[in-house]
Amino acid sequence: MSAIFNRIKNLFGQGSSALTYGQAKELASDQNPEVRKELAERIDVRPEILYFLAEDPDPIVRCEIAKNEAAPRQADAVLAKDDDIEVRSCLANKIARLAPNLNSMEREDIRHLTVGILEDLARDQVPKIRQILSDTLKDVADAPVSVIRQLAQDDELLVSVPVLENSPVLTDEDLLHIISNLLESKALSAISRRHAVSPGVADAIVDTDSKEAITVLLNNESAQIREETLDLLVDRSRNIEMWQGPLVRRPQLPASVALRLVENGGEGDGNPIQINSDNIDIALAAAKRLKREGKLEAKDIESALKTGDRQFVRSALAIRSELSLAVIEKIVKTRSAKGVMAMAWKAGLPMRLATDLQSKLAGISNGDLINPRNGFDYPMNDEELAAELSFFTD
Repeated sequence: MSAIFNRIKNLFGQGSSALTYGQAKELASDQNPEVRKELAERIDVRPEILYFLAEDPDPIVRCEIAKNEAAPRQADAVLAKDDDIEVRSCLANKIARLAPNLNSMEREDIRHLTVGILEDLARDQVPKIRQILSDTLKDVADAPVSVIRQLAQDDELLVSVPVLENSPVLTDEDLLHIISNLLESKALSAISRRHAVSPGVADAIVDTDSKEAITVLLNNESAQIREETLDLLVDRSRNIEMWQGPLVRRPQLPASVALRLVENGGEGDGNPIQINSDNIDIALAAAKRLKREGKLEAKDIESALKTGDRQFVRSALAIRSELSLAVIEKIVKTRSAKGVMAMAWKAGLPMRLATDLQSKLAGISNGDLINPRNGFDYPMNDEELAAELSFFTD
């Protein structure tokens, strides 16, 4: 083996000096594949020599040509149809990296040939080859449209999903055509995850009735979904719980949609839906529904208090205590520690939560808070609390 490498060393020289055409031609026909492989790695060899090596009987040599960026595009075209999977994989990795520079290629014939090679690889029978292209081209803005469309409609999810989710090349028209022919929910979900899904594409996804894809769409904050479409989904969400949580968390959810949603009595993941909204009507509707279903508990008020959902806290206090919102608001605005405590008592809440309401809802300073007696009891009896409450109700 050492004799072989010594021969290679002698043939190629000690340094990096260029080979003459005659030397390269001789080495290209050498019986030793290691010699031809090293020649195939060089970037200072004439194009016709590299083209000759593209049809070398040894796949190791052909793979080096496939990786060599100095190889003429005609050689790449030959290798795109090579019988060896590894050779085509090497070529796919190289040729996909060239895609961003297609428009800057001076020669039209080379640009056209490069696109043709990419198209051949995008139709390759081996998914691995197509996946290499998909992973490399998924976010390339200048990738050939024909190649991206081919990859986007691939039957293999490992190929189609990266492009469907990320490619800026795909237009709404492309996406609508793809959606009309898609049966695989994971592929539809990939489109649902795209940045800034347009209203038309969102409607098409909803029309597929794919629960998974629609859930992903609702969770995509950048997706643009029409109010009419949201109305439709609210109606259908009565029987599809997985949509209820994402629906209520939609950014800038129209008040009319949110109100209908909470009035429908939906729940997400087995927990009552919590509306974080400045719209008091929505918050009040949510509190009424939870009370009607026997689910308006102290923990719900505590949770809303922690997340800063003051409208829901006020509404829940009004519903549980059977006091008007005006009375609740009056107590909160006066910042009366005793008044807040009496309000919490009337709502049937534990004293510890009454203390939290004093600080977090009414904004009472720590020095003026009334704390639980013995760690959890109200420090006033029922008659005293009722009398305190009468100051605000009479």
